[in-house]
Amino acid sequence: MNKEGSGRAIVSVNDHPAMREAFAGFSMKTLQIGYTVGGAGKSKKTGELLIWNW
Repeated sequence: MNKEGSGRAIVSVNDHPAMREAFAGFSMKTLQIGYTVGGAGKSKKTGELLIWNW
């Protein structure tokens, strides 16, 4: 992702310190979302990090 370019980009990744470090300087917002693996209706809440360049 480029901060200086004319295009806009948004990325969604797991909220992890390494991701925060990799995208330092970009706009960020943390969200709580539910992941479900394998069905069975068991959802796990976890942090998701939205990162954008505008």
